[in-house]
Amino acid sequence: MRSVLLVAAATIAATTSTVLSPMAASASPSPTNGTVPKPGRNCVVHLAASGSVSCYDTFTEAINDATNGKITDAPRNARTAVASATFNDRINAIAQTKGQSAGQKAATVIEISYEHINFQGASLTWETSGGCDNSSDVDWQAGSITGWWNDRISSFRTYANCLSRHWEHTNFQGASTGYWGTTGYIGDAMNDRASSIKWI
Repeated sequence: MRSVLLVAAATIAATTSTVLSPMAASASPSPTNGTVPKPGRNCVVHLAASGSVSCYDTFTEAINDATNGKITDAPRNARTAVASATFNDRINAIAQTKGQSAGQKAATVIEISYEHINFQGASLTWETSGGCDNSSDVDWQAGSITGWWNDRISSFRTYANCLSRHWEHTNFQGASTGYWGTTGYIGDAMNDRASSIKWI
């Protein structure tokens, strides 16, 4: 398992987690008012690089960073990108590229998280050195979503064969979703509450 904590964390305490059923997350609130993300709110978490975070004014810049320059012409707006089958296919194709040299920077996007429902608002792109492997073991994890992004995720799009599970608290504690693929609304119980994530 590849792991990263976005901040230093104390020893993980063993507690019981509540798993939310997909039914608990199926209800959807009214759409947002279409507000535009503030500058610098299109961020990239480099999981393979100790969880370093870079933020950009446009989604185009964020994807250029997350793909190590392999996609330089992504739409400026994250919602437009996620609705594009061509964009999604290009992101997934990078995950399937074999034979990268050892010195080449990681460039696999496994998830793009969104501030609002239906892939709206600011974006947080999770980038790694490889995708997920079709097994039930954890491939990647972020034990703490820190800063502005803590308790902000309302929807997400998964890539590279990954499913993600979002927890209410850091270090995979509290309520959580199941392992889900692309989700336009994370559900009333977890909306704006995610503080850690695992990917399988």
